[in-house]
This record gives sequence, C-alpha cells and structure tokens, in this order.
Amino acid sequence: MAIDSSARLAEMFEKPEVKAQADHAVELIAGLAAGDTAKVASLYSGHVDIDDPYDGRGVGDSGLEIVRSWQPARLAEVGEIRLEHYTQADGLGAAELAVDLTKPDGSRVTSKMVVVSELDEKAGRLLRSRLYYRRAWIDGRQHVRLSIKENTIGEITFSNPVIQRYQNALHSGDLAEMAAVFSPDAYLDGHGQSRVLYDKVGMGLYEGRDDVLYCFKQMFDIEGHGDEEAQDHVSVGEIIDRRNVFHDGMTTIMEFCILRPNDPNAPEQAGVAAYELGDDGLLGAARIYDEGW
Repeated sequence: MAIDSSARLAEMFEKPEVKAQADHAVELIAGLAAGDTAKVASLYSGHVDIDDPYDGRGVGDSGLEIVRSWQPARLAEVGEIRLEHYTQADGLGAAELAVDLTKPDGSRVTSKMVVVSELDEKAGRLLRSRLYYRRAWIDGRQHVRLSIKENTIGEITFSNPVIQRYQNALHSGDLAEMAAVFSPDAYLDGHGQSRVLYDKVGMGLYEGRDDVLYCFKQMFDIEGHGDEEAQDHVSVGEIIDRRNVFHDGMTTIMEFCILRPNDPNAPEQAGVAAYELGDDGLLGAARIYDEGW
C-alpha cells in the first residue's frame, strides 16, 4: 500500500507546536522569495542563519543579504509553495517542499526543496536553517555543493533496523539485500533530470521495487560492483560521509556529504535524504536531495 503523506501530516499536526515549526519552513521560503527581511527575521530566535546552495552560509547581516538577493527569486518567478513531508525530532525539523517556478522564457518547473532547521523548541522559532535543492532545475547548469554540515554527534547510528540494513546494503553494493528492505510499491526520488545515471544529471524518479533496483544496479555498476576488472573501486556507502541523522518513528532524515577524493570536478557533494517506512515496516520511500549523479 502506498504511503499516504497527507494522512501522516494531519496526524503529526495534531500537535500545534509541530505544525507551527513546519509552517515556519514554508514562511522562510516565502520570505526569501519576497525578499522580506522583517518576515524572515521574525522566524528566528536570534540572528538569521541560513545556508543556501547559491550563497553559502549567512548569519546576521549576511543572512539578511541572502534574503534580499535570493537567487531562485532572481532567476524565476516563485509561485505556490507546498509542504509535502515534514519530520521533527531531537530539536531538528526537515520540511520537504514543492516550489513552483516560472522562468523568464515562460517555462514552468517545480523545484523540490528541503529546509533542515535547528529549532528553538521553547520559543517556537528557528535557530539555523540549511536549504537543499537542485540548482540545475532553476538555471540549467549542473553544480557542486561543497560540505555544509559538520558532524557534531560522533558516530552515526540508525535506530531503525530496516534503515540500518539499507545503509549496510548501500555500503556493500548488495542488490539482493536492497530488494529485501524495500516495499513492493516503494519509490525512490532523486529529484534529478534523468533515470539513466550515466547521463550525470541526477537520479530521477523510480517507482516500484523493481524500478528502484534498476536505479541501484546502475549505481553499483558505476562504482565498480560486479566488475571483476575494476581496480580500487569503492562502494557507494564508503564514500558517503554521514553528518547528521534524526528519526521521528516513521521517517529518518540524514544529512550527508559524498566524498570523491579522486574527482577534481566534484570532490564533495552535500545533500540530505529522507527514508520513510511503509505500513509493512519496510522502506516505502527514499527521497534524495543533492546535486550529484
């Protein structure tokens, strides 16, 4: 059975304080789109603290400058902003958003964005926000997002055994184990521009377990799994530096940085992933937001 995201949001938002923090993420993007410094400043307990793919991190005055000149709003007209998923735990929140954009040539795209925020739960405001989105959907160019989140919690562990099995399979390139952890009707959305990874424009949408495995087979082949002639290859998991993780009981959010020391063009690629369990307890959705592949 497919995941009912609207029902999960409705249940989650029975707690007004959770809904308020999710609303702040939507208001943040709306404030950035409008260049409304007063509105954005009102969302934070202290100084505005935003890390954006185009402008990097800005705190205080430099954060307000990001608001004044937010690049997506300069390169396109921002339309409707929709909250699709929300996860909150351990003083952190992740809002997964769909943002409608109209480019100068009249073409329309929907940019999938994530706002990961450190929360002031007592005050009901934000402390720091990290934005993730694929800039190629906005400006037509492939980008590299360097590391933006240091690991401040030490060794990353996963409280849910299914998520841990998935990470182990990713590390080892075990396609059979991947098949065991995904629901039959699961999906993987890399929010990229192709279903063929060799195109190097990002992972697209894969629906159903067999289709998801098609994606991972490409990934493992690129990394050298199954190729006895490949030398010094490294599995996908070995080059994913996990920086942060939190879990609300159904969805695990993981901030990461892909490390490619032998690739001078893309030595790092920061991103965030959302792993959501289905009603059968297996992985029902894997949503990846980065600028790699």
